Amino acid sequence: MSVNPVEKFLKEQTIPTPNGKSSDTNNFKMLSIKTISKELNLKKRTAYKYCNKSNNIRKVRPIELGSSRHASNFNVFTFNH
Repeated sequence: MSVNPVEKFLKEQTIPTPNGKSSDTNNFKMLSIKTISKELNLKKRTAYKYCNKSNNIRKVRPIELGSSRHASNFNVFTFNH
């Protein structure tokens, strides 16, 4: 089984808390396919495939980003522990 580089990258991307401690709540960043592919030097379609194949990565709902756009228009993912 190969290592999923996108999963590893998203797991490392956390939002710092004010007191410096990690909380039990979901504090992982929400990143677009474009950002993920740039950081990992992957094609966008390859990064998208890694996101869809992983059980630990989920697509962000539009309401989480503060938008009312349809969910199919978003290519934003986050690590789902």
